[in-house]
Amino acid sequence: VWDGIRESQIIYQLAHELCHYFMKKGIKNDELKYFEETVCDLSSHFFLRNKPQKIHKVYDDETLMNITEIDLSYSTSYDRYNREQNTYIAKLLLPIFEITPSLWSEVPKLADIKASTIGKLLDLWENKATADHKKAIQEIQNIFK
Repeated sequence: VWDGIRESQIIYQLAHELCHYFMKKGIKNDELKYFEETVCDLSSHFFLRNKPQKIHKVYDDETLMNITEIDLSYSTSYDRYNREQNTYIAKLLLPIFEITPSLWSEVPKLADIKASTIGKLLDLWENKATADHKKAIQEIQNIFK
């Protein structure tokens, strides 16, 4: 995989699947599985961002820059496999994880939470988080209206 595009595709997919692996059985509520997919999409973009420019530019930045904005709500259940929607949410989460990369250590805790809405999931996640990560999770909560 000597060209930047194929290498980026491999990094993207590996980061995505490893994120699922570290979440063990994943988010319990099927209506919130989109958030798991979003976090795994975020993982891909996060790790591509930490590679040299020539590798991630074509595959990552163009995807993020061209994504259509959507209105996010606590009350909406989103389609688990809607890549455009998941990538848009990942784009909003990316700066939070870049500022606090240790927040990745909190991601496996999402699999232990039983919640009926994204608001409850994020509240319970914040409660389980260490003090160092509560502020970052609050920023994630603020993304949803």
